[in-house]
Amino acid sequence: MTDYSFLKKLEQDRLEALDLARLLQREQKQDKRFLHTVQAGVWLPFWQSTITGALAGILLWILAIQFRWRDALIHGLVFWVIVQGITWLYLQRHWILIAFERVAKIDVNGDGRVGAAPKQEIPEVRVRIEHIKQDGHYQQDIMTLPATLEQMRALAEGITSGLPFTERNFTGSGRPFSIDQFRALRSEMIRRGLLTLEGSKDARQGFKMTDEGKAVLDGFLDSSPPPERVQA
Repeated sequence: MTDYSFLKKLEQDRLEALDLARLLQREQKQDKRFLHTVQAGVWLPFWQSTITGALAGILLWILAIQFRWRDALIHGLVFWVIVQGITWLYLQRHWILIAFERVAKIDVNGDGRVGAAPKQEIPEVRVRIEHIKQDGHYQQDIMTLPATLEQMRALAEGITSGLPFTERNFTGSGRPFSIDQFRALRSEMIRRGLLTLEGSKDARQGFKMTDEGKAVLDGFLDSSPPPERVQA
């Protein structure tokens, strides 16, 4: 009699991975939403600039007293306001620049565009996965992963050579992914059951490839034709 217990374990791992993927995606959405709130756009820069201005004003006030300047308090207050204004403008420089470019219809920072950067298309690779069903039949699924073919090959080579699946190993200068790209790929691989937590339910402990995930990465290393590359 065929033992299908390993299929139950795979299904359990897949369900746990889905729960983790939902948690990571929810946290990412909350972070993005926060950037567009009044708290992030108005109050946070205001209090940052206020504290910076206050510290600078108090420092100048103390120096003015030490050097016996006339109207030391006024000097401190004026310097407070000046520093706070400059700091606030600096913290808001990105949004101010975008607004000015849109109104003036000119490219101020020389990035080749007017206003905010357009939303970039996310490259994807398409892979085929074969599943063994409980009745012994094969089921073929097609999934897409948010990465280029070159990035997936670099990831596969790194994992095969023993590198842990961490941001430190695969993001940054000279590495295949940016942090945002790596996190997007990680979330999708978790959702697809290709990646799971390393030994516990704490994401800080790291992640490891499932058997299906290892099979997918192996497909980027062999000599067979590469997975189809598509654009989102």
